[in-house]
Amino acid sequence: MKVGNGPSTPPKEYDEMRESWRTLHPDWTFMDWDLPKCRALIADYYPEYLAMFEDYKRDIYRIDSCRYFILHHYGGAYVDTDITALRPIDELCRHKNVVCLNAYTKKFINNNHFFMSTPRSEFMAECIRRLPSSALLQTTGDSWTSTMLVAGPGFLTGVAMGYKKRRDLFTLPYEEEKLLFTHHEKHSWKLGRSIMGDIARGALVISGAAVGVFLAKRAFDQQSRSHDTFVRRG
Repeated sequence: MKVGNGPSTPPKEYDEMRESWRTLHPDWTFMDWDLPKCRALIADYYPEYLAMFEDYKRDIYRIDSCRYFILHHYGGAYVDTDITALRPIDELCRHKNVVCLNAYTKKFINNNHFFMSTPRSEFMAECIRRLPSSALLQTTGDSWTSTMLVAGPGFLTGVAMGYKKRRDLFTLPYEEEKLLFTHHEKHSWKLGRSIMGDIARGALVISGAAVGVFLAKRAFDQQSRSHDTFVRRG
């Protein structure tokens, strides 16, 4: 099984990146995700979306979309495998939802390499509800635009921009992000791939893992305090 155009088995350097999260977050629960696990999660808890998930034309769409189901079901923090933790992220646990900004724009485009939510977050539920319509933008070939818009950063940005409960959505400034972790950006698709062939499709936006996919999940106690905070058991 391949991740986009990447190798079937992550390189050894990813082990050190994973270990950085475990070292700095000893009281968190860690879950590694691959496509069979993602399919099982959707089949068990979101069966109405299973046909969409299976009908995606490329694995990258499945890899991107499953992140919303994982966080909606479990809560916690989704972390790409090509990220090194520099400091604990516990300070972010006071927010219902956390999204990041693109390192290049630093303003309005949300990346999907790291984001957080409480279990059953309304924002994650909105992301899931929007997936079927964004699936209309998918292609069978390697497409930067479709990767961005079907379930990737462009998709996440669109949902965030239109989300009505803005107080429930914390956008992590890039200056703070780079103090918490480093994203090495070892993605398997690049900006230059088939982008010229995507220009026409990009105009449609205005209308409104395989191995290596990684989740760090906080231990929750939803009975104490309220649902809008991350709470440690014990």
